[in-house]
Amino acid sequence: MSQVQPSQQTAVGAIVNVQTHRTGNKWFVTIQPEGSQYQKNLWTSDQALAADLYGKIGQRLGFVCNVNPDQNDPSKNYWWIVGVVNADAAAAPPPPIPVQQQATTLPPQQLTTAPPQQPVIPTTPPTVTVNPPVVRITERLPEEEREARIMRQTATKVAGILISHVPAEQRTLDNVLSLSERLVAYYRQGLNGVAEEVVPANEWADHPDYQAQGLPPEF
Repeated sequence: MSQVQPSQQTAVGAIVNVQTHRTGNKWFVTIQPEGSQYQKNLWTSDQALAADLYGKIGQRLGFVCNVNPDQNDPSKNYWWIVGVVNADAAAAPPPPIPVQQQATTLPPQQLTTAPPQQPVIPTTPPTVTVNPPVVRITERLPEEEREARIMRQTATKVAGILISHVPAEQRTLDNVLSLSERLVAYYRQGLNGVAEEVVPANEWADHPDYQAQGLPPEF
């Protein structure tokens, strides 16, 4: 009797159960094929595959199997799992084989490569204009003039204090300036610089300073 060679087919369905055969060296995976009311047993001798499929009970998968007819009963077949694939990919029909067309060989395109352009280097360097920094020169006053200004400022402050003690009608700018100039002369030359003023005695007769000291009042 000649031995019948197995054929390869694909089964798609949800896993119902995974059980160990009584021999202990193979397992059968029960699935519910799509479009059929009868369950189908798929066989495997790979213990790791059987354990993996046991954890996927209830999932819909595709199984690529070698179909081996029974030697004693040709009507009985044994489906041995050789691979597990996505169910949708297994259920899809195989793509049509395209008709081989004669390839048309086109001549290669000739590429024209232009030589690289050399950078243009200017012969005359660019002119850079640098503006010189602006230096502000403050003219220093002569020492004598500076001291004169300081003395006038000081004398004006003192004159303002002194003139506040005289009658209101004598608190004029001319009197302040006059008193300031006398103070400046005093700062420069002492008492010799102060010009003596001759005042008639009867003009200051009623003044308190005149009565107390016998002298005309000062500003």
